[in-house]
Amino acid sequence: MGFLGASMAMCALPGVNDVPIFATVVHLVLSEWLPIWLFYFANYTLMTETTSYLYLWYTDVELSDLSDWMATLSSKDAKRVENLGEYVFCVQNEMNIASWSFDLSYKGNCVSLRGGYNLLAVANYISLLLCCGVVVSSLCLILWNDGSDICTGKYLATKWRYEKTRLFHCLAVMLLVLVVAGFLVTAIVSGATLKSQTFGQLFEAWFFYGSLETIVLLCSAYALLPSWSPRFDYGGEDFQRLRFRRTWRHVFWISSQEFARDLEEAILLAGCGKWKRLREALEDPDQAEEVLQICRLLDEEVCPSSATSTDASEASDCEDLQQRSALAT
Repeated sequence: MGFLGASMAMCALPGVNDVPIFATVVHLVLSEWLPIWLFYFANYTLMTETTSYLYLWYTDVELSDLSDWMATLSSKDAKRVENLGEYVFCVQNEMNIASWSFDLSYKGNCVSLRGGYNLLAVANYISLLLCCGVVVSSLCLILWNDGSDICTGKYLATKWRYEKTRLFHCLAVMLLVLVVAGFLVTAIVSGATLKSQTFGQLFEAWFFYGSLETIVLLCSAYALLPSWSPRFDYGGEDFQRLRFRRTWRHVFWISSQEFARDLEEAILLAGCGKWKRLREALEDPDQAEEVLQICRLLDEEVCPSSATSTDASEASDCEDLQQRSALAT
């Protein structure tokens, strides 16, 4: 048993405090900017699949002629085409290849892009660079400002300040513009012409086959908007030197925004005399009273204090908050 216990201890994961820089990078790249990656993959999938669909829609192909393009393949892969499924698969596959090709005049065995240039690759790489630009710029800013420890208030403050910079706003706007440009690229590359007699059929096809990617794209784009910020002052040195208790669950699943909401509620509960959640959020529970002084809410009048709450409505607010906290836990 002793050997087994020692082996399990050796194989145990290190704590977040043991590898702060690694935990910070993983949290920032995966958890914080998950909407960025969802945005990119939804945009890529929607663009390539829509282009493939429109290309097939506006391409006149006879089944008897499908063996012509197959003859251009290597002898290992050459065979006669017996159904349209092989042609459809080839179109979809080569649209994905074109999206990653550095050849601006790309031409596949069964795909000849309209417009004269491989605009799919241009749009894809611009989208990828913008998404990576958001992640890399925030990472560089946090490391440059010595916020490389996810457990510190400095990491949180730097992340929230970055979301208010003009650089982040410009990148977010450029991503939204890129979505519109992606639809134009799709129309140009596929040679689509929105005639009135086919528009209804195209919309119906999009509703059944492309609505999921569109919803993911819009939701992830909305999540990038900095529409929320903590109600307490996080710009001071006192907050930045605080240390919070963070686990690997926080690293992989809890964003800074969600952590700030929990911290706000813990501060409100502490003001109502319930200190448990605030103490659990700190590495040093004895700092709870100090944190309550540092993290004063900007609209503190809505957070009644147990020491000064003499009004019946304020006492009722405290009870409601405590009930919500009990239900959440």
